[in-house]
Amino acid sequence: MIRTRLSYRFGVVPLCFGLLTVPAAVPGLVGCGGSSGGSTGMGGTTGTGGMGGGAVACQGAVVTPTKDCPTTDVVAPSGTFTKEAACGEEGEATANACTYDGYEDLIILDNTSFETVCQIRFTVKRVGNAPAGCRYTNFDTGAQADCGWTQTVEYTNPVTMLDVNGACAASSFGLNSAKLQQLTGCRVAIGYAPECGDHDKACRMKYYVSSGKWDVAPGGLSYCTPENATAGNCSPTGRFGYNPRVSCDYQ
Repeated sequence: MIRTRLSYRFGVVPLCFGLLTVPAAVPGLVGCGGSSGGSTGMGGTTGTGGMGGGAVACQGAVVTPTKDCPTTDVVAPSGTFTKEAACGEEGEATANACTYDGYEDLIILDNTSFETVCQIRFTVKRVGNAPAGCRYTNFDTGAQADCGWTQTVEYTNPVTMLDVNGACAASSFGLNSAKLQQLTGCRVAIGYAPECGDHDKACRMKYYVSSGKWDVAPGGLSYCTPENATAGNCSPTGRFGYNPRVSCDYQ
């Protein structure tokens, strides 16, 4: 039986999240996205020109990913192991429309004990402007709109924070040296789409190389704005999050 366990670590986040700091002018919205597919790979190339998103222009070149990074929305966990778990990504960063400096953890959570049995942390930083074309559909009006901002980030410097009895490699997530090598240097174009879900929820967007298109990424997102932070719903102001999880197994 396939089971997915999602975590509520930050109260305001509904079934999904990670973290980053954004300008106070960006609306504070909470939501969950869908998913899309792709192929395994790494790398990226630097082009010319430069807008960092639909509404915000950032200096610098456009950096277009050349292959989809093997995250859980691109390469689903496979293989059969004896213990049920949830696998996914969880990140934290400081960012605005033209900066991103943080990390992302690849994690495996045991479904029985609810304990983390694997945690590998990548440094994730902005490397340039994202490809053009990030647009979303307003859930309430059906109107098309440009993403609030976009940028391309890169995974580097993997560090094993926790590996209980070799669970990282001995899992359907397959976090062995080969998988970590695929992710090291891998680049992802991300975007922010306000009001793409019901009740004014926001979505996290990704550019998928396999389709050559932007799409709603799993995990959704959450912002903490001055308004809801003052109301005591979240802190500190500017918090952003996502943590897509899928069912997996480990030994």
